[in-house]
Amino acid sequence: MQTYIEDFSMQYYEEVLSLWNETLIHDKISTERFLTQIIFDENFGASLFLVALNASHTVIGFAYGIKRKQPYLTRGLEPKRAWINMIAVAGEKQRRGIGSALLKALELRLKQLGTEEITLCAYSPNYFTPGIDVRYESGRQFFEKHGYQQGEAAVSMDKNLSGHVYPLEKSLEELKLEGIRIIPWKEKYSLKLIDFAESEFGGGWHRNINHAVQSGSAKDLIFIAVDKNDEVIGFCMRKIDGNDCRFGPIGVSSALRTLGIGGKLLEVMLDDLQKRNILYTFFLWTSGKTIDFYKKHGFKIFRDYYLYRKEIV
Repeated sequence: MQTYIEDFSMQYYEEVLSLWNETLIHDKISTERFLTQIIFDENFGASLFLVALNASHTVIGFAYGIKRKQPYLTRGLEPKRAWINMIAVAGEKQRRGIGSALLKALELRLKQLGTEEITLCAYSPNYFTPGIDVRYESGRQFFEKHGYQQGEAAVSMDKNLSGHVYPLEKSLEELKLEGIRIIPWKEKYSLKLIDFAESEFGGGWHRNINHAVQSGSAKDLIFIAVDKNDEVIGFCMRKIDGNDCRFGPIGVSSALRTLGIGGKLLEVMLDDLQKRNILYTFFLWTSGKTIDFYKKHGFKIFRDYYLYRKEIV
């Protein structure tokens, strides 16, 4: 079967979208999301979104990669790193070498751009998943066959807030005895909060805060914990992707993580969601011991993943 590999162009987007939703059944996507999260991503490059075409020039596969063109906050350009976010081949065309051809072509282009390490899926800020969903067993086997190494497990979690009850007032009084208050975001804490997020967590955390402030919604989306010296020692927020129900991130000063501040920040946010009649919340990615933290507060796992990476030489 004759197959051609070409750069993405908008003439193919409807076919790509259709193929995406037919094959990546746990990660379906709308036209709007495809445009905003992929095409208008500042690092998008058509030469790293490859499409496979048959003799009739019908799309039968695609592979979507990313290499930073714009620095990402404290991470900068990450010049030796790249991502492969999604790859798919039409069901009836699978196991004919099309996926392998797409992957090899994309890896070669990424290598020519200076890439030494490829991460699957977990591209910030516009990732779809943190890794490969365990239900894509054939996908995991495909990447492992091509030298990708399985890393840690990760999960997505959610919580139904209908009927959620927590002794919040008593809990907050306990914090006050330690000189700690949890309050909605206020302008006077702007610089302290951004400095705290960047120094404690780096990455895109203060980017999320900036967006909330710039949009005028920070007071509705962010809670902060301040100590007796009026210094920010923790925060949590939601709606980082425009979805009212999406929780996170949440973080507490590394020196104070045994005082239960994180749990109380979480419960304040859950209480606020209830008051707004938002009775469901979720987040896309956590791992390790943090899973137990959320389970303690009634969250349940709804997706499991494995992280993957590959060094290319």
